[in-house]
Parts: sequence; structure tokens; C-alpha cells
Amino acid sequence: MIHFLCLHRKALYLTIFCEYKVKEIIITLGVFFLILVVITTFEFFLVGEMAKNHAESKLVIDEEK
Repeated sequence: MIHFLCLHRKALYLTIFCEYKVKEIIITLGVFFLILVVITTFEFFLVGEMAKNHAESKLVIDEEK
């Protein structure tokens, strides 16, 4: 930040604003990917439970025969 002291006031403002925007974008992308991971994990869990229930129902039907 020391090299900003010799910059014009407007350039300093733009530089800080751009740094703020970059941080904001990084945080937004991080939150987006975190939500994506949670949804994907939940979906795999549901598919696994459905497959397990389907396999158990097949076993019950086979045992009745």
C-alpha cells in the first residue's frame, strides 16, 4: 500500500475499489461453490438411500417367492 501514496487521489480510489471488487468476487465464488458442494453431497446421499431402499424391496420380493 505504500506505493499508493504517490498516486493521484482518483487513481488511489480506483485501485482500492478494484481490490474491494476482487475480494467481493472471491467471497461470492467461494460461497457459491460451498453451496454447490452441499447440494451435490445431499443429492448423492438421497440417490444412495433410494438405491438402498430399492435393493431392500427387491430382497423382500425375492424372499416371498
